[in-house]
Amino acid sequence: GWSERMAADPSLLTAYAAVVAMLNGSLNDVAWSYYQENLAGQSAHLALAQVAYRCLSEADAIENVSELAQGIAESMPNEPRSWLGLANIYKALDDGEGEASAVKKAQEVGPRYPEAIFRHAALMEQNGEYLKAVEDYRTLVEVAPESGAAHNNLAYTLLLAGGNDEEALKHAAIAAEKRPRDAGVLHTVGLAQMRTGNLEEAEKNLRRATEIDPANPTIMYDFGRLLAEQGMKPEAAKRVRYALAMSRNAGLDFPQLEEAETFLDTLE
Repeated sequence: GWSERMAADPSLLTAYAAVVAMLNGSLNDVAWSYYQENLAGQSAHLALAQVAYRCLSEADAIENVSELAQGIAESMPNEPRSWLGLANIYKALDDGEGEASAVKKAQEVGPRYPEAIFRHAALMEQNGEYLKAVEDYRTLVEVAPESGAAHNNLAYTLLLAGGNDEEALKHAAIAAEKRPRDAGVLHTVGLAQMRTGNLEEAEKNLRRATEIDPANPTIMYDFGRLLAEQGMKPEAAKRVRYALAMSRNAGLDFPQLEEAETFLDTLE
């Protein structure tokens, strides 16, 4: 293990501690130079990879960051956490293709590693490939059955994919038991209840979600849709206008922006 390696080699311990101290002191470029001189020649280990990724992500004067990070990941080809470190580097560089490739590799070498599954599912969801995201989240629920986030994400992507609404409600309810005050979970529960026809309970949960997170345009919009379905068009229009205003004025992410604009026209 890493602790044993450092205990057996005081110079390694000193060099590693020095790099971490430099990073903690925001001496990022100095830390990278010191890493290259004193640690780059060591045999590969996740602890070294993680400190190297930190140098690459925080330093200002390093050239060829992606190539250097790629080399670190390839030195540990069967370690999913190292590939996820590479994915983080690509994400920081706004290289979506590189990030997706690294995440895919992490999942290939760590098919039961929760973070790799989650990152791949999130990318599939982001790309609108909801059925693939559902498949990933099913695996995540198997691997981490106590995770409220896993159950919630499975439920939400089932709803997005047009999957089984009852199954979505089941997983949303499990998530709510574990995270009863999470606005995102209450939102998913409310949507699932709305889909299954329980509008009264859906209203309770969506209203509560908007109270906990009033700045979330998606939650506010979905609450407006529910109110409209209940025949409360003036109140629904108010909520939809609020969601649109939050997105436009505060620059908040709102994937349903165009849909909400069209829906508002039907209410006025």
